[in-house]
Amino acid sequence: SRDDLRKRLYGKNSSKKIILQASSPRGGQDSIRPWVYETVDEYLSNINDLIEVTSDLDQVHLAVRFRASTTLSLDTFKTLLKPGKHYDIYSEGSFDQYLLSSDVLISYSSTTIEEALCNKVPVIQYDPDDKYAHVSQLPFAKTKDELNQYLNLLGSSRNPDLEERNLWARYQEF
Repeated sequence: SRDDLRKRLYGKNSSKKIILQASSPRGGQDSIRPWVYETVDEYLSNINDLIEVTSDLDQVHLAVRFRASTTLSLDTFKTLLKPGKHYDIYSEGSFDQYLLSSDVLISYSSTTIEEALCNKVPVIQYDPDDKYAHVSQLPFAKTKDELNQYLNLLGSSRNPDLEERNLWARYQEF
């Protein structure tokens, strides 16, 4: 079940709202589409923004999905992120399981966005440089404040399940 999967993947954090961050950075000048993909520097900056924004959200766990590349190893990646106890880095296991057990996906540009939409997982796109929107109909945050506004809806104490369904339902139909 989804609850069992969450417990296995996130342990003590399984009862919190799970924000999954997944992107596909490319190696800067080597990339043939530099505005479609994040550079490694943009990728790190965007994740650090997300770490900062989620640091004050008590009932949220940030799951950073990492895939090593020739330009960025896991050890280097860990040293470049802001410290925090509210997030973990996940680099092993099936991405599908992480996606299906999360409450929202945050990405810049990745096929993970299409995977999330096919599986009815809400998506927030984040690009503080405002240079690319992977799916223009989806929620798009250009600033940390806008990102914070979207994420605060996840932690709402009013009736978060109903409010989230109403907010996100319109982005699932296109």
